[in-house]
Amino acid sequence: MKVVAVSHTGLLSGAERVLLGQLNHLVSLGHDVTLACADGPLADEASITGLTVERIRELKPGRGPRVLALVGLAFNHAMTARPLRRLAQNADVVLFNSALALPATGGRHLGPPTGLFIHDVMIQSDRKAILRLFHTAVNRAFAVSNAAAAYARSLEIDTRVLFNGARFEIRDSDVAMTMRSTDPVVVGIVAALTPWKGHESLLEAISLVPDVHLEILGAPFPGDSEYEASLKRRAQLPDLAGRVHFLGHRPDVAEIMRRWSLSISASIEPEAGPLVVLESMALALPVVATALGGTLEVLGDAGVHVPPNDPPAMAAAITNLLEDTAAWKRCSAAGPRAIRGGLSLTDALQRFSNELAELAQREMSAPLGPR
Repeated sequence: MKVVAVSHTGLLSGAERVLLGQLNHLVSLGHDVTLACADGPLADEASITGLTVERIRELKPGRGPRVLALVGLAFNHAMTARPLRRLAQNADVVLFNSALALPATGGRHLGPPTGLFIHDVMIQSDRKAILRLFHTAVNRAFAVSNAAAAYARSLEIDTRVLFNGARFEIRDSDVAMTMRSTDPVVVGIVAALTPWKGHESLLEAISLVPDVHLEILGAPFPGDSEYEASLKRRAQLPDLAGRVHFLGHRPDVAEIMRRWSLSISASIEPEAGPLVVLESMALALPVVATALGGTLEVLGDAGVHVPPNDPPAMAAAITNLLEDTAAWKRCSAAGPRAIRGGLSLTDALQRFSNELAELAQREMSAPLGPR
């Protein structure tokens, strides 16, 4: 089977890492896979893993004045239309990794059965408009949670839910059900340094929890350097000084997380398919997470939910889990149990390959109808 996957960006974040894992899995099964994306970390990583990469233009809005950004975006989509149709000519299936890439189709079907991955809970009006205007190019959507699927289903797009899976293997040593004994106590967050991930709110929460240290894994996206600087300035104030540690991007994420007593997901907008929550669960690491989006569908008893952007509530949840050993043990045990119940990376890749095989068997551009 020949698969063409289209990414709207050359950057590399959670959605793109999921896509890379899926495409490499297809290659391991013997399929011919091409990734179309702009120059950047995604193309570099794909090339390293051996994927065929076709360079196209960036298909997401750039920084700067909105009018100029939109004009540039329209131009990039227009310039991508022809190479996209060329790539699709010999494909058995085409996959878009975001609705943001769909305007390059002009709303016209490319020919082969076409799928759309939805990695976001669509709350922004511009993203809703793009999907509403251009979804006619798609046969089926694959959403990483029911929360992510909701808007596509409201448009009567045939939409299947494919939950993400935890990439970390479960170790017996992690499932010891004893709280990490570190002095000082360390909690942590893994998230790009970008405003909607909620670092500002988390810093305020940590300021209310004396003696607990916070480790922040992640780096800013282009254009978010001032946000990073503002976080570091806040961390230097007396109520946090010496207790917040910015670790940047690190390859040894799992080993760093294993020294934490809690994992925090502080997002102030919905996470569609929260990878870090799943990975924390695989490490038997209790999670304190904001009650939004796909997190509500996967966390279960492996942690506690708090309202978004509510530092006192988050501080109370952190304190309660650190002080209540029995509750900590229950959450710790529940994480690996849920991962083994169908939320491992192996499970997720199997679901994906099964759905893709079904999609590829459809007759050319015949619509698949609402579900």
